[in-house]
Amino acid sequence: MRAELRQISCMDVLDLESYSPDKETFSLMLEMEIGAKHSDESEIFYLEIVSPAALADRLQEGTILFGRGMLIMQDFSYQRVRKFLQKWCSRAHGKTWADVSEQLSRFAEGEFLDYQLFSEGNIS
Repeated sequence: MRAELRQISCMDVLDLESYSPDKETFSLMLEMEIGAKHSDESEIFYLEIVSPAALADRLQEGTILFGRGMLIMQDFSYQRVRKFLQKWCSRAHGKTWADVSEQLSRFAEGEFLDYQLFSEGNIS
């Protein structure tokens, strides 16, 4: 089973294809719909696109940040982002979708990350 990028969207930018940041400091939260090739089902993964300047603004003296779920690029280009993410998705593969989703979740935050089915046994 191999992953396939289906759609990229952003709540803050309606038309990512024509989006051009006004300045070199930018940050966008992307929502990616990714599913297994030859399947109609998909899962949502989140990834923040952030410029080095925006990252530098966050890193004040003494600040420490985790970098998971972050894609860093100097100049925003939707075409470059899409091509990069398509290639990244196509490399994720496994016997089951759970295997594939786990690989994708190493870099992007999956909608079912840390998800547990409700049962009386997992209530403290």
